Amino acid sequence: MAKSTMKVKWLKSSEEHDYPAALSYLSLVYPQIVAKGYVGKLKKARVTEFKAKDIFRASRLPLLGADNYHVRKDK
Repeated sequence: MAKSTMKVKWLKSSEEHDYPAALSYLSLVYPQIVAKGYVGKLKKARVTEFKAKDIFRASRLPLLGADNYHVRKDK
């Protein structure tokens, strides 16, 4: 299978609609007041870049199995 040569281009800054989405998610795992505090901090934070594989590792989610359609397709 040929490797993709498409390069992902990230935005230089977050868009305004990202913050309500962040609040919605954070409110599921933290009390509302704490989630709002985190969103306030996110608005002031600089955008940083990480490799996708590092984000995936940090999430501690299980890897997709070799029988997964997308994994098989990309092999």
